[in-house]
Amino acid sequence: HPDIVFSLNRLEKKPGGANAFGVLKVAGVEKEIVLPLITTLRSGNMLVLGQIQIDMTDFGITPPTAMMGMLKTDPKVTIKFETT
Repeated sequence: HPDIVFSLNRLEKKPGGANAFGVLKVAGVEKEIVLPLITTLRSGNMLVLGQIQIDMTDFGITPPTAMMGMLKTDPKVTIKFETT
C-alpha cells in the first residue's frame, strides 16, 4: 500500500479555508475524517494547505522499532500537503 488516499465526500466553507469531510485510506484501512484546510490566493492561483495527525495503530500499522525494541517510535505521524 504505497499511497495515502483521501476521498472527499463534502466540503464546508469556513473563514480562511474549509473543512473537508471524507475517507482517509492508509495501508488499505479506511477511516472517516475531517480535514481542516487553509486556502489563500498566490499569484492568482488558489493555494490549499492541509495537515492531520493520525495514529498508525488506527490503520493497523505497527510503529517501527530498532535495536531489538530498545528504540521505539511514536505511533502518531503528521500528514501534510500543499496544492494549487
